[in-house]
Amino acid sequence: MFETNLLNLFFDFLGRLEIRRRILHAPYQWDDSYDFSFRQNLGLAMKDFDRFFSCPDQLCVITDELNCHYLVLPLPRSRHLLAGPYLTQSPDFLHMQQLATRLGIKDDRKMDLSSFYIHFPRVLERGEFESFLHAFSKSYLGRDDFAQIRLPLSLPRPTDLLSVQGRKTEQAAFSLLEDRYAKEAEGLRYITEGNTSAAEAAFTDHVFDSLENRAPSSLRSSKNYLIVCNTLFRKATEAAGVHPYYLNEISRKFAIRIENMQELPQNYSFRRDMIHQYCNLVQNHRGGGQSELISRVNNYIDANLDGDLSLQFIANYYSVNKSYLSTRFKKEMGQTLSSYILDRRLDRAIYLLNIDAGSIQEIAVACGIPDLSYFTKLFHREKKMTPSQYRKIIRSS
Repeated sequence: MFETNLLNLFFDFLGRLEIRRRILHAPYQWDDSYDFSFRQNLGLAMKDFDRFFSCPDQLCVITDELNCHYLVLPLPRSRHLLAGPYLTQSPDFLHMQQLATRLGIKDDRKMDLSSFYIHFPRVLERGEFESFLHAFSKSYLGRDDFAQIRLPLSLPRPTDLLSVQGRKTEQAAFSLLEDRYAKEAEGLRYITEGNTSAAEAAFTDHVFDSLENRAPSSLRSSKNYLIVCNTLFRKATEAAGVHPYYLNEISRKFAIRIENMQELPQNYSFRRDMIHQYCNLVQNHRGGGQSELISRVNNYIDANLDGDLSLQFIANYYSVNKSYLSTRFKKEMGQTLSSYILDRRLDRAIYLLNIDAGSIQEIAVACGIPDLSYFTKLFHREKKMTPSQYRKIIRSS
């Protein structure tokens, strides 16, 4: 019973680190599913699997030639627990390229090597991890030490050739980084322009599939990457002149969605959704072409749609004559101040309905039209349907 409880504790410990485990029966044979077939995809055979089980009465930590680690624990009735693979560090582009060269991995498979590292769990607090292994080994096996075995490289290279290839690999890694940053800058420029298709094409380039994993778990790493994207896209949209009021709403919405993820997201589809929504903001709310006064008035309107936006109030707020403001606004914006405010309030209502932000009454108040029947009438005139009908369509799509 005590041993069973210890094993359950060990299994729970591995599960919290997202390290896969399986119980194997002798005779032991390598199965490509143990590492999600990554080794097979790289064209590398597991030649030393028998060494995993060379310590019959001792916990063993195996490190293979890809710098991945496995735990092997002897169990009763000729069985072993195999846990892994997991990583203890975050290899950068240069290290991955050098490793690919040393192992003879072809160029068209190097991206698979990047994916190999991105998606495997990692143990960053190595000292604490090994302390736990010592304590568990003492309680379960009666000894507080564990064996460490490192498998040799399958394809050793002569030193002089390594030197030449290493320089070529370093240049290739630098080139890849330069390509990635250039693509990132290009994509952000397209978002600033509101060019959805071009931004999407730039950010779906293969260079973004090789981003290194910098968090203890694959899920956390993906979340961190999407948080970075959210920040970059928000800054690009802000550079286009979109008011912070709109940026705060969409940025907050994506931040909540990212943190609420329970499963590993598809980075491409989520990133694509962010690109589309930020570009839509640019298309609908970009600044530019107005004088400083009218630009400030527009920003004030966007930030205070639920408040007093009468011509007299705004004129007093900016210390200008209301007739001058009215004339100047229509000349620069091509419509009267009152019609512009109504358009912005309805745009705001549509936006809030799209993100499901409260009841219809609450949205009406947030848009500065607290009379629900009047709000419904204005909305129907604009969209040819009531707010409730519009929300039903959005929820079902």
